[in-house]
This record gives sequence, structure tokens and C-alpha cells, in this order.
Amino acid sequence: MTLKTHYTDCSVVAKGVNFVKRKLAKATTNVVQTITIDGDNIRIVMTSPVTTKDTTFIVGQPVEETTLHGEKVKTTIRWEGDKLVAESTECKQPLTNTRHVENGMMVNDQIRGICFAHHL
Repeated sequence: MTLKTHYTDCSVVAKGVNFVKRKLAKATTNVVQTITIDGDNIRIVMTSPVTTKDTTFIVGQPVEETTLHGEKVKTTIRWEGDKLVAESTECKQPLTNTRHVENGMMVNDQIRGICFAHHL
């Protein structure tokens, strides 16, 4: 399943990304997420024109990772029905990222602090 994410300033401001990195993000809005599911093993590859991030998770087990913005976080993935929920902690502001398929398209909702971003 692949998701193309479009830039939203609100979501990166809430993540604490500085002005220069926000401008760079806006210039490179095409982030593609590819998710591979094999039982409890989930691999998420996020590719942008600037970098690629490849992380493998086991459902329910925390993984230390670095975000595309360079922040170190601890992320745990779980299933809530047919939704894949990733919760990142030990960061500036906790992040909940929910992905699910709707009408044949992957939907990615992110909540960080008071900011909500909805990506199709």
C-alpha cells in the first residue's frame, strides 16, 4: 500500500520543525509511504526527494527511531480494528499517526499537540 503525503505547515510546526526545515519541506512536498505487512512485522518506508526512512516494527513492541525531521522518538505500532496506529513518545510532543484504507486509498491522520493533519 502506498500513500503520497502532501505538505501541511500546521503538522510540521506542531512537530517543532524550524523555519528553514519547514521551507525545505514545502519545496519537497512529495513524500511517499510504502507499508509492507507480514503477520506482526510491519515495514514502513518513507521516501521524499531529500531522504528515505526505512523502519521495521513488530506490533506492540516499541522501536527507537529518528523522524524525517531528525527527532529521536520511541514508536509503538498496534492495530485498532482495521486501522494501523503508531504512537511516538519520548519526543517534544507525542504523535499519534493512524493509517487505514478508505475507498481503495490509504488515509493517514496525524495528531500532535493541538494540530491535526489528514492526508489522502
